[in-house]
Amino acid sequence: MLEADIDAQSTTPLSMVRRAVPYATRVLADAGVPAVWRDRFDQDRFPDDVYNLTPATFTDLGADVAGQAIAWGAAKAWAHRRRHAAS
Repeated sequence: MLEADIDAQSTTPLSMVRRAVPYATRVLADAGVPAVWRDRFDQDRFPDDVYNLTPATFTDLGADVAGQAIAWGAAKAWAHRRRHAAS
């Protein structure tokens, strides 16, 4: 995705990370790990994530990751605006 042209990027890096959660959930469930307590926000937003693995934001993955995500978003927005700005 990150190598794709900005106009062809239909998702975000956070969405890509979230797609790994069902796999990890199956591994934990198959190993007999019991579900964990989750607050109402997590239950509403990520109902199938019984192990509370889904990051709500990049900050959940660490400050360095969050900083890189902000830089990626800003760079993509700048490139998009430069490409599509009215002359």
